[in-house]
Amino acid sequence: MKKMILNSFLAAILSFALTSQVMAASVDIAGDCFYFANGDLTVTSLTSGVEIARFSDIDGVNFATEVVVEHGKAVVTTDDLVTKEAVIVDISGLTGCFDNEDDDKEQYRAKYKSRLGTSYLEIPEVEVGDKIYHVTMEQRGNSSNWEVTFVEEVVEEEEPEED
Repeated sequence: MKKMILNSFLAAILSFALTSQVMAASVDIAGDCFYFANGDLTVTSLTSGVEIARFSDIDGVNFATEVVVEHGKAVVTTDDLVTKEAVIVDISGLTGCFDNEDDDKEQYRAKYKSRLGTSYLEIPEVEVGDKIYHVTMEQRGNSSNWEVTFVEEVVEEEEPEED
C-alpha cells in the first residue's frame, strides 16, 4: 500500500512538472505589439488590446514555447516533447505593430525579456555624468531584485561637418 501511494505521488509530481513545462509561455514586445507564444504565436496591440495576427501550424508554428522579436522577424521555439526547433516568422508587414513616428523613440525604451526561466531588462541608455551606457540587468530568481550583468559605453558617432 505504501509503495502504491509513493508511486502515485511520484507520478503526480512528474505529471505536474511536464504540464508546467508545456504550459509555460513566453512574451516579447516590439513596437506597439506583444508576441505571445503559448502553443501558437499570437500578436496583440498593446494600446488597443486587439489581436492583430495568429500564427499556427499552417505557418510552421506548432507547440510554440518561446519567442524573440528582432528586426521584423519573430524567432519562435517549438517543442512537441520529441523535437525542438526554431522557426523564423516574418512579421515586418504586420499593420499596427510598427509605427514610423515611434521608430526614434523605440531605441530608447527599456525592454523586458524572459528566456528559459530567466528575466532580463535591457536599458538602452543610462546617463552617468557625461557618459551614456547600455545596461542589461538580470532578475534574481522570482524576487524583485535585479543585478547588472552587462554594461557597455555608448559612443555616438560624430556626423561629418558639411563644407
